[in-house]
Amino acid sequence: MLDVLAGRLSATRDAAVGAIRSKPKLSGLLDVVLALQPIWWVVRAWLTFKILGTFVPGPYSVDFYDIFPDGPLDWVALITITLVSVQWGRGKWMPWRWLPQLRSIGSAVLFVIALVIAPP
Repeated sequence: MLDVLAGRLSATRDAAVGAIRSKPKLSGLLDVVLALQPIWWVVRAWLTFKILGTFVPGPYSVDFYDIFPDGPLDWVALITITLVSVQWGRGKWMPWRWLPQLRSIGSAVLFVIALVIAPP
């Protein structure tokens, strides 16, 4: 079932990229967005750290409104999450064909959660 969904998502993505590439101005914009992908990998890691820290009870919980981690353990967690996010973004550690689609869906869900719990 996941293979079917992954195939449909891949076909939809390819069709959208083809439509964008057929228009010169949009093609240039797509190139800029693709060049900014590494920034998204870091932002995704930071959001993951903040969201996990917000929902994890106890002494290591993180205030979503603080920009930087408070202690050394928080820094280690953020750096670890960042390394995983970058490796996933580069397409590493993805042994199954459906993982890139899961990564994209997870990124979208993460973004929506961050919008819901972020300050107004």
